Amino acid sequence: MIWPLGVLVTVVVAMAVSYRLSLLKPSPQIASMWDLARSSGTYITISGSLAGFSVTSAVFLANLRVLRDAEEFEGVMAMFLFAFIAFIGAALQFTSTPNAPATDPDQLKVQRYSFVLANLAFYQGIAQSLLGLRLLLLGIGFVQLADIFIVVLLFVTVAEAFRIGRMNMHLTTQSPIACLAIPMVGVACGAAYYGVASIVGAGLWPQTDAPLKMAVVCFVSTATGYTLQNVLLTVSNESLRTRLLSGPAEKVLVLYSQAATTCIFMLWLAMAGA
Repeated sequence: MIWPLGVLVTVVVAMAVSYRLSLLKPSPQIASMWDLARSSGTYITISGSLAGFSVTSAVFLANLRVLRDAEEFEGVMAMFLFAFIAFIGAALQFTSTPNAPATDPDQLKVQRYSFVLANLAFYQGIAQSLLGLRLLLLGIGFVQLADIFIVVLLFVTVAEAFRIGRMNMHLTTQSPIACLAIPMVGVACGAAYYGVASIVGAGLWPQTDAPLKMAVVCFVSTATGYTLQNVLLTVSNESLRTRLLSGPAEKVLVLYSQAATTCIFMLWLAMAGA
């Protein structure tokens, strides 16, 4: 079983491409189009509602005998439960996003980066809860509708990935090309690996329960983002914080955005192949 290593290599390759693109001409300025503190408050409410929907759906599905007997059942439950965890984490991240009035450039950077990380957690929750819908349709026998949802869910996944890329473009000074390329790099790297794994075999892709196993990969990605935000907020030493914010912080944010998006696209591939 070498598929975890293959997935890791794919994510690293996607990050390497994103890093190379990030060396192109940087953005000249930050776009101040949103009140981030107010937006965070709105997302907290939305995340809480969607978390409730996810866990309620999981409980409802557990009581459906027709679905419990289906082979897709475990994957459906995993995706809804991981989505619940992601939404709770997103709500906590939005709550932790600094909202005190300040003119300190460092605090404003922390606020922007924290907001993007919280949106990445929200994106991963949305993706897992929606991608689970196709498995649910298969489990209850709506095969034709499930096939239609492959395309519908691809659109949703790409659209949300572009939203993440746009946030990186507007809230960081990284290259706009690198930011807007996040969805395309994720699709290209994920599809390339899936194609190679399908041809070569040799355990490069999970032979059984692929959606469940890719959902675990996405959980690891979500936990990584939660950790990054905590590190960002924990650094209190002024000189260390300044070096972090003026140096690697933005680069890490863009690379993590690329990694998280690539994981989501690989989950879509697992869902589409179920």
